[in-house]
Amino acid sequence: MAFSSVQIQELLFLYLGKIASATALWLAGGWGIKLLLGICRRSLIKGGMQHGLVSYITSVIGTTLRVFLLLSILGIFGIQTTSFAALIAGAGLAVGAAASGLLSNFAAGAFLQGLRPFKVGDYVIAGNVEGTVEEVGMLVTTIVTPDHVHTLVPNGKLLTDTVKNFSSNDYRRVELEANLEEGDDVVKAIELLQSSLQTVPNQTANKPPIVDLIEFKKKGPRLAVWLYAHTEHYWQVYFDANRVISNVLLRHNLKPTAIPSDDPSGVVSGTY
Repeated sequence: MAFSSVQIQELLFLYLGKIASATALWLAGGWGIKLLLGICRRSLIKGGMQHGLVSYITSVIGTTLRVFLLLSILGIFGIQTTSFAALIAGAGLAVGAAASGLLSNFAAGAFLQGLRPFKVGDYVIAGNVEGTVEEVGMLVTTIVTPDHVHTLVPNGKLLTDTVKNFSSNDYRRVELEANLEEGDDVVKAIELLQSSLQTVPNQTANKPPIVDLIEFKKKGPRLAVWLYAHTEHYWQVYFDANRVISNVLLRHNLKPTAIPSDDPSGVVSGTY
């Protein structure tokens, strides 16, 4: 079927008008969505919501609004949006099945932002990774290990695994042990250590060092040495206390061997 020049001009003007309307709607709608998201973001932050959770909420709202905007633009060209919506839903199910791991990590990230078992800067053991939390992202959490390696842990693993947060309390216990030789004066060793360990800086106020007999063996008694410090100063207190144990007991001819506890990572055990 041949079109006359008049019909071609009419169709051209018709589609040019639709293109112009769609372009105007896209620009105006995009500007409106951006303005609305800005207002929403400022309101949520002003209300005291954590920045990470604010990003999640505004991202979901923005994506939803842009989908509706796209459907409205398609409607201008006469495309049946109901059929298109069904197509999107079907595609969404297929993509969701293929990327279930990503979606589960995304959902877990939202839960982590809400539950907040840890925050940026906390020292944790989570997902079998130990270190300082650098970022809680949409899909993964970045943890910097003690040897300064960036490690990305899927949020789904963090949500379902045990999380130990060493920064949530005001202090943690530094656990050391000191071996004495057979015949050494245990009472004297305890008194000397309790007095000298108080010189170690950055201990928790009102939590003095504890030194006591933990085990008595034929080869010599074994002393438990406990100090209390915030995670930020844990290793400094750990090493300084070891030096004090060695120096004090050797100076008094008690010939000790200072050894760490069975948990070299310094994980808190027992009660505070």
